[in-house]
Amino acid sequence: MTVLRETTTQRYIGLSTDVKPTSVPVGSTFLEYDTKNNYKSYDGTNWTLYNGSGDNFILYGQCSATMADSTTTIVIPGLAGYGDDYFNTKYYMQMIRNASVHGNIPERQVRKITDYVSTTGTFTTEAFTSNVSALDDMAVLHETISQLAGPTSAINKSVGVLQIAIATEDLNQLSGNKGLFIGTTQAVILEKLTLKMPTTVAAGALTSISVQNDDATVTTYITSAQGIVGNLLTEAEIVWTGVSLINVGTKINLTINGGPTGIAEVVTVIAQSRAVVGGGYLAESNLPSASPSASPSASPSLSPSASPSLSPSLSPSLSPSLSPSASPSLSPSLSPSQSPSLSPSASPSVSPSESPSLSPSASASPSASPSASPSASLSLSPSLSPSASPSASPSMSPSLSPSASASPSASPSASPSASPSMSPSLSPSAS
Repeated sequence: MTVLRETTTQRYIGLSTDVKPTSVPVGSTFLEYDTKNNYKSYDGTNWTLYNGSGDNFILYGQCSATMADSTTTIVIPGLAGYGDDYFNTKYYMQMIRNASVHGNIPERQVRKITDYVSTTGTFTTEAFTSNVSALDDMAVLHETISQLAGPTSAINKSVGVLQIAIATEDLNQLSGNKGLFIGTTQAVILEKLTLKMPTTVAAGALTSISVQNDDATVTTYITSAQGIVGNLLTEAEIVWTGVSLINVGTKINLTINGGPTGIAEVVTVIAQSRAVVGGGYLAESNLPSASPSASPSASPSLSPSASPSLSPSLSPSLSPSLSPSASPSLSPSLSPSQSPSLSPSASPSVSPSESPSLSPSASASPSASPSASPSASLSLSPSLSPSASPSASPSMSPSLSPSASASPSASPSASPSASPSMSPSLSPSAS
């Protein structure tokens, strides 16, 4: 092996597509400013990738300009030449810059490298959530530092890498299950749950809370004894640690027991987990939270304004129809000068046989009370006026008794349309 000594070196800068110079001093460098890759000439003619420190913990490259969009196959010519499978399983890839739209996914996401082809610089990775495209800037990270890229489920879903998921839930709801998390894409191992209270629960119907999954055989993480209302104090924490397998579709629920708190009490729940298979994570889930809220808008049927048919305030409106003051408008037709025409012989026209429509048995249920408007009751008032009493035969009293006209549930037969049929029998023409 020939050992060469570096003396005076030269530094070059250019594009990755530029031909690197030859006949340069040993140890000279060439920076590809488009890929951010640095090369060193080890013999004055040939160049090798050089990151400046020789540790290869972090490497940078730009996707090929001709690379097809893909979530798993990424071609970085500047990172060719390391030898097949060099990066397999122990290196991760992160998108540094989305060339199409800066800031859009999968920017910042980290995925494990599962295969590497040295001659073309082609990497195979666990799937990103969106395509990696031509000219995107990428970083290759050694496993010892890959977690520094961001241990959240949205960024790093690699096998065994710590993930953090956060959910919130308001305790001011009716009792029942409320969704927190759901296993997504692949199974994960749940290692820790932390529930944080905002303030002390000081009112309402809440008796306790609990947290568990919805497997056929339930695993309980926080029991109702631990979550009893007496423990739900300001900034109190209830913590579970252990190991629990969460399969795809398995839900972790918070259960409210007793009822709502009466005021907003939004708890925060933090889950720490690791993917069993690459891509697995816990997503926030609100699906079980379909139970109605305890807000006033949810119970209009119980409000006073919703039950006017039962309100006592309606009863006085019926009483004027029975008072003597309601009858003067009809009294002239029943003056003493006309009383002879109302002899007993005229009474059959209003005999009891014609009065069932006004009898108590014809009254409607209380729910029909709006039909008993003042306009309906006025048509009955002449029968109870003092001026009508001298000429009215005894046969009229059963059909026009106060118990029939004063009922709040007067049927539609007591409407104004019923009164004209009575008036002819009391008019002078009836004689």
